[in-house]
Amino acid sequence: MVHPTWILSVKQENGLVNIPVGHWRAEFYTYTYTYELCEHYQNSIASKMRSQELLWWAHTAQLKDSNHRGSYQSWVTNYTKTIRQYQALQTAENKLSDQMCVDFLNNSVRGVTHLEGVLDTYYTARKAAGTPDPFDITFEEYVERLIQAAQPY
Repeated sequence: MVHPTWILSVKQENGLVNIPVGHWRAEFYTYTYTYELCEHYQNSIASKMRSQELLWWAHTAQLKDSNHRGSYQSWVTNYTKTIRQYQALQTAENKLSDQMCVDFLNNSVRGVTHLEGVLDTYYTARKAAGTPDPFDITFEEYVERLIQAAQPY
């Protein structure tokens, strides 16, 4: 007795999925299904609510008031993870810019003496060096600088 084989193979060159089942072969366009799946999750109520919760937390979180029991590095890492989760739930036009993410994170470390001056020091050093746009910093660069400043604590 011959058992039907269930094989899923993706032809990357033309975007087709071949599913041989016994002697039948079905072809589906993967791009269409992937797009519909992404649309479904981006437009679901649960993802919208989770997105709002993440943005609210990112906007209101304060390290000095958080009662965080870990290191400052772990708090910054957790904050970064939250921002990335928010960004993943958004469409391209609704994502936060790097400057907005930097501003949110900078606001959240206000009140922690050795971290609140990291961004100001960076801006001052770039301005003194004559950089054309001294206030240009990516979110990843700022996170790296904060983690370096938080190492001893």
